[in-house]
Amino acid sequence: MVIVVLGSHGSGTTLIGQMLHLSGVNMGSFDVGMTYDDGNQYERHRVVAINRRLLEGSLIHTARFHKQKSFLPEVNQAGYAPNQDSLSIVRKLPAKLPLQEQKEMERLVQDLDEKYKDWGFKDPRTCLTYHLWHEVLPQHKVIIIYRDYKELLQRYHLVGWRMFNIPRYFRLLHVWTFYNLSIMKYLELFNVPAIVISHRHLMQDPAEFNRLESFVDRELMDLRDPTLYRSHASTGYRFRWLESLLQPFLPEPSQKVYQILEQKRRSMILNEAGFCKHR
Repeated sequence: MVIVVLGSHGSGTTLIGQMLHLSGVNMGSFDVGMTYDDGNQYERHRVVAINRRLLEGSLIHTARFHKQKSFLPEVNQAGYAPNQDSLSIVRKLPAKLPLQEQKEMERLVQDLDEKYKDWGFKDPRTCLTYHLWHEVLPQHKVIIIYRDYKELLQRYHLVGWRMFNIPRYFRLLHVWTFYNLSIMKYLELFNVPAIVISHRHLMQDPAEFNRLESFVDRELMDLRDPTLYRSHASTGYRFRWLESLLQPFLPEPSQKVYQILEQKRRSMILNEAGFCKHR
């Protein structure tokens, strides 16, 4: 079984990757004793490197990273290059798979198939490159996890007076919207087994965790910690005002995209219930 985890930055892909990895689906080589805060994001290094090469020239990076001499900065404690893409606006998607990258991706798939019965990978950038990975991957499953963009304000230091950092706030909305729109397009284009998971429901509702276990057809190590789920959606008037101001400059209204994700998840739950009823 091969599993690809798709989700925008901060949506819970690391939690999914960690649970899969510790439940027998190899997601890479990690020091499992190292935490997320130490830089362990359960991302396969070779996949991240390929995605960064595929996206080179496709992202508008923040000014901070424009000043760096190298596109691939020094690695952190966990052996990862610091994530400089989480607020990088997408200028365009790579339309064609370069032959050199195709061969590298095929070698990676072959290596993993030979070493592991069950394997997968997660990297938020795959939301922008999955259409290229689809060309080289064997039969696989896709786990899609999404999170309300209003819950990410604290993660990106956009609370209180910092919320008026309009350029940073715009980047957050633009990235979140573009990534999730891309995911929804993949669901329409490619006929692959997929599940859509809500981060909020995963953290709070046992039924959502059970859905995930049923989809991957295995018992998962439950690593959820409700005490860490503190980033509740902001509904303050300042937030609503800024959101309304920026909506015309986004690929689609962020609230509309969120509703599409919610509707897709609910429709899948109904289909799953019908399938179980008629088994």
